[in-house]
Amino acid sequence: MPCVADREALARLRPVRLGVRAKLVEALRCGEFVAKAKAPLLEQIAADPYQAFYVPSTADRELVWVRDYMGPASLDWSGAQGDGVTDDSAFINAMLGNSHASWFRIEDGRTHLLSEPIRIGRVLTLTGAGVHGSVLMVKTSIDAIHAALPSGAETGLHLADFGVVNAMPDGAAAGGDGIRLHQTYLAKLSNIRIVNCWNGLHATWSALTNVDTIHILGCVNAGLLFDGGNNFDIRVTGFTIGGGTFAIRMDDMCDEMIFTDGVCSSSRYALYTDATNYAVNLRPEFCRFARVSFDSCVNGLDLAKCTDFVFDACFVSCRPENGAEIGIRGPTENIQFVATTFFNGAKSAAIVGARADDTDFHACKFVSNGTAQPNAYDTLVFADGCGSFSLSQNRFRPGWDVASTPRHQVRIGSGTAPYSIIGNHFARGGADVLRDERVGSERALLGNVGL
Repeated sequence: MPCVADREALARLRPVRLGVRAKLVEALRCGEFVAKAKAPLLEQIAADPYQAFYVPSTADRELVWVRDYMGPASLDWSGAQGDGVTDDSAFINAMLGNSHASWFRIEDGRTHLLSEPIRIGRVLTLTGAGVHGSVLMVKTSIDAIHAALPSGAETGLHLADFGVVNAMPDGAAAGGDGIRLHQTYLAKLSNIRIVNCWNGLHATWSALTNVDTIHILGCVNAGLLFDGGNNFDIRVTGFTIGGGTFAIRMDDMCDEMIFTDGVCSSSRYALYTDATNYAVNLRPEFCRFARVSFDSCVNGLDLAKCTDFVFDACFVSCRPENGAEIGIRGPTENIQFVATTFFNGAKSAAIVGARADDTDFHACKFVSNGTAQPNAYDTLVFADGCGSFSLSQNRFRPGWDVASTPRHQVRIGSGTAPYSIIGNHFARGGADVLRDERVGSERALLGNVGL
């Protein structure tokens, strides 16, 4: 098998017959090629301007040298340098758009600088060698990856094992997503690290997608943003999100989404929900969070214009605002907390606002480590006018900062909606355990200890 130094030498090589092989040893582009008839491949050759897969022969105009390989196609073959200095956008986009391959690899040790987004308009697989070994880097407020598929019939996009970095100074990005998904179905994202973008992962009109092991740090606006309607049946597991305004933001129609085994830390809002229209099928609804830690954020949960959320075995802590605010900015319905721990290190562990209806706390723990001002805040507040609620099998503890106890463990504002407080264990607050200002409402108080 002859060896040639570069593509120019390969093009000049005259094969004696079809099927002859040659080995290209050009840096980054090395591999085996086979001589084939050119006429049936004209369309593919035109779609490969950087000769990643096809090198037309100059010795015989009827022939073309075709790369012969197994496994993923390396982005190196397109001419992308991966040195973090050379703009690789055009090379990568041309290669991903070539139907010759559908599985591509970012090689270990490569940092591909992008001046424009990587655009994915078909189902493909893009994998790397790890979140630090294979990196896509931008230095402006643009998307790093923009995946917009033509229809819901295009399924199976897979992105895995690489990092995305905006190299602007921390907090400088004014737009652009690490990964933008539009109309993406039955997709999978796994082991991806996104740093310093405007949004980390931004999904619109996407569904039936699994996101496993994603790390998002320092994104200015949101770590995970779901907006624009019709995001449904998405599962996010094994995630860590730190910094930014919102760790997770859900707008408009987000339905039956599941978040498990994750951490949201040091953001302005750990979880923020909203909708431009609260009508059925237009709001976030039927979403579940299990074993998620909302820790050390300014505000923990800020829930409005959403319904049928369940928080199971979660942890909610905040500094210096409130742990959970439900139905304050807009209406909420049927929000349930089960076996969730609220650590009150600032103001109130949770405030159920006037526009909240059917809020339930079951088998939760409320631990008050005091507040900025002794006896100034209540651990759990049901504000004036809030709807029906229940407390059952919960435990309230005073924490260990005795000098700054909560004012009341539970305060119930005025209103007429029914409620029940059954089988709870209370510790005494600075003023008293319970203050009830609700007059004329139907209520049940049974089997409570310390009340």
